[in-house]
Amino acid sequence: GFCCIGIVDSCILKCQMCQKWKEDLGTKGFSQPTTEEWKVFIRQLRDLVDEGFEIDFGGGEALMHRDVLELISFAKKLGFRNTIASNGYLIDKHMAKRIVDSGLDSIVLSLDSLRPKIHDRMRGVKGVARRVFKGIEYLRRYSRDIHIGICTIIMEQNLDGVLDLAEWVEVN
Repeated sequence: GFCCIGIVDSCILKCQMCQKWKEDLGTKGFSQPTTEEWKVFIRQLRDLVDEGFEIDFGGGEALMHRDVLELISFAKKLGFRNTIASNGYLIDKHMAKRIVDSGLDSIVLSLDSLRPKIHDRMRGVKGVARRVFKGIEYLRRYSRDIHIGICTIIMEQNLDGVLDLAEWVEVN
């Protein structure tokens, strides 16, 4: 089984298919749980589930939460498997090392096209595709064991490249 934790509800990209980057007036005034509150939740969850249970850290962009990697390490020490969903934008060399050192089992990166212009247009920020490719390279540099998955949103503008992307994923 698994549990999804929406660790942060905002994002730095402006994706066509998502509204996380827009201000959510419905959550205005609500505060996110603190890191300590998340740890209490994770500790209590440990008492309810079997070994190998998975926690999926998502968002928005989960890597925007300053303590998400600390929470992943905490959960890992308690015997959880951990996954994070990310658009890849924040994964530079330093972040990749921190991700691997956290004990993360799996990361699922958004990649909609092998053609940077198409991916960047869909994600609303120039240079995103280049950063995703570099992020994958950095993660592989520090670990061959971390599972890297790709999440693709299929839309009219990337439809003709989906098979090429799938083949690339299979090889890489």
